[in-house]
Amino acid sequence: MKKFYFVLFAMLIFSLAVSAQSVDLDRSYFKYAYRNLPEKPLALENRTYSVYFDATTKVKEIQDAEMIKANFNLVGLQKLDENGYLKFTIISDDLIVEKYDIETLTHESKDKSGKVTRTYTFRVTMAYKYNPYYTIVDAEGTTQASTKPSFFGSADTYASDEFKSSKEASQYLKLNKEIIIENIIRNKLNGVVSAAINQGNQLFGYKELSDNMLFWFLGSKKHPEFDAHQNILNEVKSLIASISADGGIEQAREVAKPIIEYLESVKGKYTEDNRKHRKMRYSSYYNLGMLYLALEQPDLAIEQANGLIENDYDTSDGKKIQDHADKMKKAFDVNGTSSRHFELVMPNV
Repeated sequence: MKKFYFVLFAMLIFSLAVSAQSVDLDRSYFKYAYRNLPEKPLALENRTYSVYFDATTKVKEIQDAEMIKANFNLVGLQKLDENGYLKFTIISDDLIVEKYDIETLTHESKDKSGKVTRTYTFRVTMAYKYNPYYTIVDAEGTTQASTKPSFFGSADTYASDEFKSSKEASQYLKLNKEIIIENIIRNKLNGVVSAAINQGNQLFGYKELSDNMLFWFLGSKKHPEFDAHQNILNEVKSLIASISADGGIEQAREVAKPIIEYLESVKGKYTEDNRKHRKMRYSSYYNLGMLYLALEQPDLAIEQANGLIENDYDTSDGKKIQDHADKMKKAFDVNGTSSRHFELVMPNV
């Protein structure tokens, strides 16, 4: 009987010691690669596009149409010189200068006695209107996306560097007027082309993307779970690194089984309704939720998110995991797939 009470006492002491341990969680970020699933997926045979530059003669002298076409690339779609299923058109009228001006800037400084000294600098300003835009039209003539020019909005303003005299500013304008206009046209057109490429990849492409996935592991070295947490941290790091945009999910799910088993076991060890135990359960629920997202198992991630919310420690993270899982499920449904990790297949044209 004495031995029984001794064991019981020892277990109680151990339980109190565990409960007393601080639970500090440290952030760990792992880079996770995957493919974009398009918002408007195309049948394989329709994954082609062509690029056109509809601009005035003056603008074409400044920005070469062939350069625009050469730099225009959508991932997972085949670019054709003509008659692609998607027609990307960059449209540009001439830049209209409304007025030039030499602006005077006043600068004030005070010495120790409070005396104010004023100095002046000068710069060139140019009010102008220039509104290039793009359209994306499919082979049936349906506009899939576009940016609309704002012809009736207020003018944009260019401002040069500052000069010491009005004469210097005027000389700068005289020598650089055409260069200023050319630079604005190039920069704005490059912005429009980049926007068209980005939207094209978002709507139709399979661009490789990456996120820094956040996990929470014990940083309290005296905690009895610290060593196990550190081992799991390294295993999760290797697992995430093994997944590429081209694949690796099935193998990762096998590797993840003992990791999942351990994280689940922690929930059963720390069952008390206090902050430290809730924090330990939080790390398991959260890490499992993120792991299931990485393994493309959104329903299982939602289960962990629900547990995270019920655990009542940083419930907002549970809602975030739910949101990510719901978006993943929607993307899978739209694309008729169950993965964001696969090798690209190009249309046979």
